Amino acid sequence: MEEQSQKEQKDQQNSNQNYGQNNNIVTKVRSQTQVSYLFVPNCIFQSERCFFIPGDIIFDFDCKDKYFFKVSKWNEFKRVYSCTIRKDMPTLEIQFFSQKKPNYDLSLVIHQLQNSQNQDLYDLSLSIQYYSKMFIVQEAFLNKGRQIIEQIPFAVDYLCLVNQYFKEQCEILLKSVSDSQQFYIYGTQELNFNNSNLELTKLGISENLIALLGSNAEQYQQIMMRYGLVDFYDQKSYQKLFQQTVLNKQSNSDQKNECFIELLTYDQIKVKVTVQNQNHVFLDQVKNLQTIYDLFLTEQQRQCFFYKNFYITFFEVDLYDLKKVIEIRKQNLNSQSIQFLEDNIEYSSQCLYLLEKFYSDQTQNQISQTCNYRNVRI
Repeated sequence: MEEQSQKEQKDQQNSNQNYGQNNNIVTKVRSQTQVSYLFVPNCIFQSERCFFIPGDIIFDFDCKDKYFFKVSKWNEFKRVYSCTIRKDMPTLEIQFFSQKKPNYDLSLVIHQLQNSQNQDLYDLSLSIQYYSKMFIVQEAFLNKGRQIIEQIPFAVDYLCLVNQYFKEQCEILLKSVSDSQQFYIYGTQELNFNNSNLELTKLGISENLIALLGSNAEQYQQIMMRYGLVDFYDQKSYQKLFQQTVLNKQSNSDQKNECFIELLTYDQIKVKVTVQNQNHVFLDQVKNLQTIYDLFLTEQQRQCFFYKNFYITFFEVDLYDLKKVIEIRKQNLNSQSIQFLEDNIEYSSQCLYLLEKFYSDQTQNQISQTCNYRNVRI
């Protein structure tokens, strides 16, 4: 019996080791003096219900593990290239590079959603159907742009000028919100002629939003470089944001659509927010950039390089929930830290100060409604 018991223990140990290998999660020994964490643990995802589609959008309908709600499977397809704290505005800015090509055949995604017997997922399938039609237009720009680059020697130089112009225009749009006490995210999307994708190249997160999540810019920078993109809302909220984006593209450009979701902070506090997405498509700015190459390129040819998007997503926080977050963190400020994955994130008095200041300004201006993203015009 003793030999049998020892054998069972050994089998259990081997099973645990195999489980760790199958999930490809490397556990670091705490006694090591130097450990380099660059990216999210390289987890292998075999679910047929995890889709990475054009536009760098991921839908994971089998996501049940709390760990993966925080660290998105998006990191399996995209990696963090750099993560810097901007000195000119209270924002952390992240740049990405692609690892894998998205799934261009959306018929399987749509089929599975429509047969899920779930009304929300069925509605999502309708949004993806419309989105796939927009992708056909995008694909046409990609094909034409690729041909121009291959056939016209100076096309690459023109593309560099367009990219620089795009960067400058994005900075102009950002200046209108950089001094405001807003919770926001901004992002840039550009055509990648190598992998035929309209991909997210840059993402910025305001320090106020980072403070709301329970971190500060320096800590969040380390988290991003170690784990990659970190989720702060669940799959259902993510679907709402996607559907809102599609709705914005269907409606007039001056119409602003809102949706209501919940954010989940690192210390597991749910915060109700109203989300508004303001999208800027640069196709209509072809005539604004005047170059010597205009003599040799038609406007239709030039449009292929202007297929770029810049968006700002504002989060209007429910004041009751914001007060709740402040009160909880005041109690915990000197007593504990936030457990995040394998790390302990220390509560920051700086973050608490930002939230208290925002809350105070919001309550003082509630009557005049001057401290609200609806009054921000970009």
